[in-house]
Amino acid sequence: MIGLLTNSLGKWKLANLVKKADRKPVAMNLDHMESALVVFHINTEEEYKVVTDFCFYLKRNEGLSRVEMIAFCGAKEIPQFVDQDKVKVLGPKECNIYGIPESSYLNTNKSYDLMVDFTPVSFVPTDAILALTQAKTKVGYHQEEKEYIFDLIIDVAENQLYLDYSKNIIRYLKMINKV
Repeated sequence: MIGLLTNSLGKWKLANLVKKADRKPVAMNLDHMESALVVFHINTEEEYKVVTDFCFYLKRNEGLSRVEMIAFCGAKEIPQFVDQDKVKVLGPKECNIYGIPESSYLNTNKSYDLMVDFTPVSFVPTDAILALTQAKTKVGYHQEEKEYIFDLIIDVAENQLYLDYSKNIIRYLKMINKV
């Protein structure tokens, strides 16, 4: 019950913060992007590997010079498979009473060409990062609760794997502004 109340208050607080954010989306082709931020939840090692492989692909194959990752981990201890040199890990302790992360996780002083959401459910800490961090193009799963955040929404079947989702992201970003 308390968790539901906190989540509802967090969504309300986040909606008020987003109203104040001034953002102008830019439709960019992947070929013209130089930086990316990928946001995800640490659940399983398999999902973690798909996300880190996706980031590695962006750097190696697409030539993005800066690819950063932020992940939420609700466990008391960060799993051993997580490389904390590559992933900035956020936990409940780094969030305020509304569930909104402290400013060091919101990257307000940085801007990205691309932000990708690998969180298939709405959750205040990661939603706050997605909504309040500056990015020219924001890509995410189709969810009514998070539609206001994204410029490109990819509708995936509930049983579709992260791997299929990541392939669709690449495919659609390569189609944008192609002449």
